[in-house]
Amino acid sequence: MPGDDTPREGVVLSRAGKASSIDELQVVKSDTDQDTEDDEESEEALFNEIDFCDARKAELENWKKHHVYQEVEDYGQSYVSTRWVYTIKEADNEIHRKARLVAKGFEEDCLDEIQKNSPTCDKQSLRLILSIIMQKKWSINSIDIKTAFLQGEKMQRKVHLRPPKEANANGKLWLLEKCVYGLADASLKWYEKVKKTLNECGGTESKVDPAVFYWYNSNGLAGVLAVHVDDFLWAGTNLFETEIISKIREKFSVGKEASESFKYLGLGLSHADDKIILSQTDYVEVLKTVSIDRKRPNDSQLSSVEQTVLKIKSWTTVVACKTNSS
Repeated sequence: MPGDDTPREGVVLSRAGKASSIDELQVVKSDTDQDTEDDEESEEALFNEIDFCDARKAELENWKKHHVYQEVEDYGQSYVSTRWVYTIKEADNEIHRKARLVAKGFEEDCLDEIQKNSPTCDKQSLRLILSIIMQKKWSINSIDIKTAFLQGEKMQRKVHLRPPKEANANGKLWLLEKCVYGLADASLKWYEKVKKTLNECGGTESKVDPAVFYWYNSNGLAGVLAVHVDDFLWAGTNLFETEIISKIREKFSVGKEASESFKYLGLGLSHADDKIILSQTDYVEVLKTVSIDRKRPNDSQLSSVEQTVLKIKSWTTVVACKTNSS
């Protein structure tokens, strides 16, 4: 506020998104107990400029659809607060607005006691899968799961969430049944649901990489599926798609699907003739040239040498990531 130097909670604007979609604008709006009336009015004015009303409604409907919580009376129980994360993405010459309700998981007690590790497909496993696909002369396909964490396994501990004001739930708390975005073990609970579902469909996880699943029949290997959080890559026989992939589509809320040419884990995959081409042009395009001037700044807390080293390390890290992923 003008003339007021009191630190306030702010709004963060940043470039964000998954590796397969790196050019998104992400906006984070906090929803905390400390918000003042002036803060709320200021924030509302900002977010009214970019209308996320429909996106928020859609997110709240998703929570109801997947039975994420039970609404209970607020008797003073400890709770975890929330925030909205807004994403603007351009696709097919259209602007798409997305709102995600995220729990502030760091507020939860006993974080050190919560198991958090969740397997994701290793890059070496992905290359092995692509080799198998070529040998079998299968096509490559991808599936994106919508609102994945809201479809995870049920929680085994009691967590109350403070509803956002858009839920119109004054005097109420949400007793969570699903492990939502922002909680420490949300990814693990989602993996457990995926593993359970794929096992029920006849899949067996790899002993080397638990994020890779195989299906066999009397003729040998019939299909393979790699899991990286909510992104699946799969290939197999026609019968495999009919009997297995169709069940996955029934079990989960499926979003975008692609075949033969798509992005997966930041890699551009293109299947043509007798080869699969891997590329990372998106990463190359966002690389920036490092400018090292002869006249180095002397008004920083860092020395000129330290500043130069940081710039070089930043650049080489990006190059190393690209090289290791290729």
